[in-house]
Amino acid sequence: GWVYFGLKDYQSDVSDYIRAIEIKDAYAEAYHNRGVAYAMLERFAEAASDMEKAYALLADQTPVRGGAPPDADPRSGRLTTVRDLLRNLGVTYYRLKDYQQSLERLEKYLELKPDDKEAQDMVNALKERLKN
Repeated sequence: GWVYFGLKDYQSDVSDYIRAIEIKDAYAEAYHNRGVAYAMLERFAEAASDMEKAYALLADQTPVRGGAPPDADPRSGRLTTVRDLLRNLGVTYYRLKDYQQSLERLEKYLELKPDDKEAQDMVNALKERLKN
């Protein structure tokens, strides 16, 4: 998956994750990564659906592979981070113009990473947009 993503071959990336999910349906990292690939293809509804599935799976998990917690770094070969997933969901819902969902996901993300100024700026802009 990540090889195709690095090559910007997002459709092949999606195909790889489809196969991974066929093998192991409760594979949060595969759902998240396929969601990111869908987002890169501008298939935002599918992206949000996959990321929500990953989020639901992560909520049910205790420490995983090698004892890594669910917020471990995915580039380390460990599970998708809840933090990154929430940020990606926030951006994806924004692209879908679902500003309330975007705001909710980004606020949860900021609970885990309060020093992200870009996300804080997005939250402030979303609050203004929803206020009007």
